[in-house]
This record gives sequence, C-alpha cells and structure tokens, in this order.
Amino acid sequence: MAVAEWLYELGELKRIARSGWWTAKVRQPETVAEHSWRAACIAYALALEEGLDAPAAAVAALFHDAHEARTLDLHKMAKKYVRSDAIRAAVEQNAASPAKTRLELDKPIPSAIKTVVKDADLLEMAVTAQEYMAAGHVEARAWRDGVKAKLATKTAKKWYGEIRRTQPSEWYRKN
Repeated sequence: MAVAEWLYELGELKRIARSGWWTAKVRQPETVAEHSWRAACIAYALALEEGLDAPAAAVAALFHDAHEARTLDLHKMAKKYVRSDAIRAAVEQNAASPAKTRLELDKPIPSAIKTVVKDADLLEMAVTAQEYMAAGHVEARAWRDGVKAKLATKTAKKWYGEIRRTQPSEWYRKN
C-alpha cells in the first residue's frame, strides 16, 4: 500500500506549476515533473561530458524536486516569508518508496554529482526561459541571464552559450 501512495504522491508533480514563472507573466508554466524530466536528461549528458557517473546524476536530478509534492514549488519571494523543510519532506516521502529504492535515495550524493545536478537544474531553467521569451514573455530574460554566473562546470558554461544563441524552434526548422 505504501508504494502505491508514493507513486500517487510523485504524480502530484505533474500538477504543481513552477511558480516563479508567474512573475514573468507566464499563465501556465511548466510543472515540476516537466522540469525534473528535462533536468535529468541534461544531468545525464552533462555528467558524461564531465567524466562522471551519468546514471547517478540523472537519478539525482530526477528526484531533486520530488519533495515539492509536499512543499510545493515556492518562488524566491515566497521563500522570504514561508519556510519549508525540504529535507524532512524528502526523508518522509522516501520512507514510502520501495525498500531498495529507499536505500538508494537515502545515500549521500557525491559533491561532483551535486554540482552537475545544480548545473543541469540551471540549464533547464535557461532553456525554459529561452522558450518563454520566444513565446513573448520578455521578463523571462532575467531568469536566462541570471543563470550564467551560477554555473560551475566547463561543459555547462559552454552549453549555456549555445542556449542563448539558439532559438527554441531551430531544431525543427533544420529537419
């Protein structure tokens, strides 16, 4: 029974919007699940390029915001006034996962993998911002531009430049 509840809880991420985008006037922003999926894909590729454990990075990125099924996605202004306990939420959430999964989720994440996951999270935000800008949400530029100074890995910095120079539909037009 607990595993089914865990699965349903993870499903909540499909309905929780990334709230920061509302301040850029995006009415229906991406969900936490959508963000986490692409961040996991980026983390996998980024870890490979950086010579790190790509599956570990992808899994860490996939679950990096899972606690938001309990805490919601609070944008930076909300965080000034509302305190959430993401660590406690993750620990309690993981307790309902299958036993072998729980053992993996409870393991400490090596610092190099944490760095890759953070860069993947930021790159995913830059890509999303670029998409929102292309859709007319000019205020998303602040999110895209704010990412640059926060990136740590050489590969992420290179990819960030490519993201800035590439329009979201370019891949489609070329094929």
